[in-house]
Amino acid sequence: MLKNQKFLYGLIGFLFVVVVLLATVVVYLVVTDKDSEETDLSYGDISSFEECIEAGYPAMESYPRKCAVPEGETFTEVLEEVIEEEDDDAADDADAASGTSNLKVFFAKNPDSNNDFTQVFSVFRTTSRVDVGTFVIEELIEGPTAVEEATGLFTPIDLAEVSNCGGDDFSLVVDAVAKEATLTFCKQVQSAGVGDDARVISTVEATLEQFPTVDTVVILTKDNHCFGDESGLDLCI
Repeated sequence: MLKNQKFLYGLIGFLFVVVVLLATVVVYLVVTDKDSEETDLSYGDISSFEECIEAGYPAMESYPRKCAVPEGETFTEVLEEVIEEEDDDAADDADAASGTSNLKVFFAKNPDSNNDFTQVFSVFRTTSRVDVGTFVIEELIEGPTAVEEATGLFTPIDLAEVSNCGGDDFSLVVDAVAKEATLTFCKQVQSAGVGDDARVISTVEATLEQFPTVDTVVILTKDNHCFGDESGLDLCI
């Protein structure tokens, strides 16, 4: 009887040791897995601002915010799409109630558009006019408001000389079938070089292509040559 009790106690002790060891292994695996999840974003895996922040790198004091990884790649927080979607919903409600159009005008911005000529930033303009395409280009040429200008926005279009089409700054024709808008300047566009030309093209295209009737934009000089075409071959026509 005593011998059986010793065996039972020994068995219980052995099982206790096994349970403790198993518990220790389980805890170790859980902690290791958690640590792995927290650090599974390597430098090469990061492809967005959110992932950069998630990996523990700080956001820069800029607008929009930026986050850089040690290799030097920098990711910018995307704000415009969300803001524009919310603004579009509000604008649609207002348009339905008032009969006005809430339209976008795309400007260049310092310093973003100085480094990347394709960078454009939208603001809203409201009008009850029917010729909405002409309206937004007029607003683009007029430039940003003082408040908007204080944020770095600017128009790259600087017109000079006398108009060759009755005093207007430009003419605009939209081919609804081809979904092509042709903007012809009636005055000389002052330009310091290819950078200025590229910013003009980017802002005009973005401003006109907001309309569902426009897929492509042709921009012509007052002499009916392709604007910004350094080849002289008028490749846009």
